[in-house]
Amino acid sequence: RNDGSPLYYSAPTPGEPNSNGLPGYAPRPAITLPSGKYSGVQQVTVEVPDDVLATFTLDGSVPQKDDTVLNGPITIDKTSVLRVRTFTDGLYAGDIATATYLIDSPHTLPVVSLVTDPPNLWDENTGIYTMGPQVPADAEYPYKTNEYKANFFMEWEKPVHFDVIGGDGRLEIGQDAIFRIFGDYSRGKDQKAFAVIARAGYGPSSIDYPLFSNREFTSYKSFILRASGQDNTITRMRDVLITSLVGDSTDLAVQSFRQCVVYLNGKYWGVYNLREKINKHYLAQHYGIEDPDTIDLLVGNGTAVNGTNTAYREMLEYATTHDLSKSEHYEYISSLVDVENLAKYTAMEIYVGNTDSGNIKFWRAPGRKWQWITYDFCWAMNSSSTVGYSWNAMEKYFSEKGHGVGRGFSNKLIKALLKNPAFEEIFLKACADMVNNVFTPEKVIARVDELEAAIDEEMTRDTELWDGMSHEGWKRSVNRLREFAENRPEYFIRHTQEFFGLSSAERDALFNP
Repeated sequence: RNDGSPLYYSAPTPGEPNSNGLPGYAPRPAITLPSGKYSGVQQVTVEVPDDVLATFTLDGSVPQKDDTVLNGPITIDKTSVLRVRTFTDGLYAGDIATATYLIDSPHTLPVVSLVTDPPNLWDENTGIYTMGPQVPADAEYPYKTNEYKANFFMEWEKPVHFDVIGGDGRLEIGQDAIFRIFGDYSRGKDQKAFAVIARAGYGPSSIDYPLFSNREFTSYKSFILRASGQDNTITRMRDVLITSLVGDSTDLAVQSFRQCVVYLNGKYWGVYNLREKINKHYLAQHYGIEDPDTIDLLVGNGTAVNGTNTAYREMLEYATTHDLSKSEHYEYISSLVDVENLAKYTAMEIYVGNTDSGNIKFWRAPGRKWQWITYDFCWAMNSSSTVGYSWNAMEKYFSEKGHGVGRGFSNKLIKALLKNPAFEEIFLKACADMVNNVFTPEKVIARVDELEAAIDEEMTRDTELWDGMSHEGWKRSVNRLREFAENRPEYFIRHTQEFFGLSSAERDALFNP
């Protein structure tokens, strides 16, 4: 402006003159009653200046000028999300104040409330939860082919307000952020996962709260709300069961978790797991790496999702073209790869019988060796007759064709390393550790009992909401995890002995020290 004061513009106009700017925004309202659990009807007071118009909604929608005008306390007599916004002539509409009120809530778990303008979710063209116009009427799960994919497979980001309300009913943290649908084929499920990401311009640039009691961190860039992926209608706990046991007894990287309940625009959305998000920020935080952009984070057969895969490709080329039984070649690869980490990771994948072992994430940073991340066990500890506790995952993992779905994932590195007797010993000790320490029947069953007890009552509500499971069926599926725990050691030991040609004495020395 001519007087030197700034103007704000609703949209950028690069290369063109600015026009129709306004000097600022209407003030943000102050909701005096924080988000949380409350008993009975609540009267909520909102503080706004006398000379502004304030309107509110109770369904998650963005308040508009023609919505209900704020005129005194607001009566909240059922679980609701309150959103309030102010309007002043000559200014842009103000930032939205949001609060979640759980009235006479039955929940003992933490609750994560997600609040967004409903079209962000449900608009058939732009909503992140809908099929979208490109999906034909006769399409089948997972609603994604080479010709089309549903809206929920798009990486669309939408504004969201989230509140984390602890099991004691008090607000832990609430702020504006962005969110998107998270996962792979599990996006085709009715109960979808979400990634919540702090981003400047939508809200604070970080989530400054200790979300997980077993972590020392007090700030995060993101978190995910996962409904157990493909295990969604089976046990709802398989992944957190395995990763938490691995985290208890090894130094492999795992995601922390909290069992919780999710509400979507004030509507109950069932049992989820609040989890750390595996990305460059996770690795930088956990391993003290100053610049996350220096990290090479790869997935699958070596696709880079951060950094590059050049160093990995060069390392793999060397490992597969040199005889690693020779000490000089083995020592070179050992200078690039954390071989003990890879041995533990592979032994773990085989012990839990992960049929979807192609869900691989591994990484390195300057001055650090390649390491593997414990991640995604929707299809592990299975109970079917073909891939249950008796399944020979050792043989399948080391197949000449590769491992995982369609044998599509390379096992060349680990097989090259196993030509060296020193690494074979490391690997066999890792296998023994899975039996004798990480996944003992007592540990697995105790953790299953703990996870089941935490959500048992909640699953009576959850299973009424979603098709494909009942509370009784869920209980049966959970009990099969106990069966796996009790029976797996015998078969895993037998398969290890057969694959490596161990004598009875060698087997006993390894697994019964």
